[in-house]
Amino acid sequence: MEEYIGIDLGGTKILGIRINEKLEVLDKERILTGDSASSSEEVLGKVIYIIDRLNSGKVKNIGIGVAGFIDNNLGIVHGSPNIPAFKEVNIKAFLQDKTGFSVYVDNDAKCGALAELFVGSCKNIKDFLFITFGTGIGSAIVSNGKIVRGKDNLAGEIGHITLDPNGPICSCGKRGCFEAFASGPSIRELYLDSLKGSSNSFLLNYVNGDVNLINTSLIFALKDKDEISKNTLTFVADKIGIGLSIAVNLLNPEVIVIGGGLAEPLKAIWDDVESSFFRNTLKISAKSVKFEFSSLENDGVAIGSAILAARMSEGPK
Repeated sequence: MEEYIGIDLGGTKILGIRINEKLEVLDKERILTGDSASSSEEVLGKVIYIIDRLNSGKVKNIGIGVAGFIDNNLGIVHGSPNIPAFKEVNIKAFLQDKTGFSVYVDNDAKCGALAELFVGSCKNIKDFLFITFGTGIGSAIVSNGKIVRGKDNLAGEIGHITLDPNGPICSCGKRGCFEAFASGPSIRELYLDSLKGSSNSFLLNYVNGDVNLINTSLIFALKDKDEISKNTLTFVADKIGIGLSIAVNLLNPEVIVIGGGLAEPLKAIWDDVESSFFRNTLKISAKSVKFEFSSLENDGVAIGSAILAARMSEGPK
């Protein structure tokens, strides 16, 4: 039975998963992406390490899901806000040359949507939106059972819709993107901005005054004890609700699936997210859409990347 490797290549971690023709997960490996100053060769060297670790001798193809702006036909990453070294990098050619495998590259959120479509909560859903919250915010539109790509494979870039043209600078260079308010690093920056001039922070005392130890996980974990955390996350929840309302007013999906590394923490503020969402969304669309958190958790993009490799091999359709 042939096997396929899928790689989730994100700004924080690289996750590899090996599946078989039945789309069953056989093995997985994880490694940190590394410093943002790492070269593309260094990052791709870690991808090769993951591939070597997962190679069973039965592997036919490799799929790579990358956070960024991807030419899925040529396998070129035009830019990745969360992996600065990836600027006009032909990942497909590099990895094929180094590994000998056929390699297929796509945007990470589109790979995540593939996983939801084939093995996740949307196997019987034809119109849905997959949104991943993590180092950045990505999304993919599925309409009539197919991923909507647009002319440049950039359809569904919800993370870069503008919520406030005077807002914080996003990693893409624009101001006030959805991602600049609700990605993991952005939530931390919003907290630190609110912390300036404050002498009363439970979280700051918790880390003994060392702001370098403050991270998004702690902001969520201590929101009931730290007033700044609570206020920051209330603000973030409002922005997420507005971002989701724009997507639903535009696309009218049946389901929105929430995935990514922040999916679990977001459950703690989801009531506030929905309050904002319902205030800003057309009533008919708001009533009909269903929100679900991905059952695939943090594995979805890697699984979807492996499914991409399998489908390109004329495997499962």
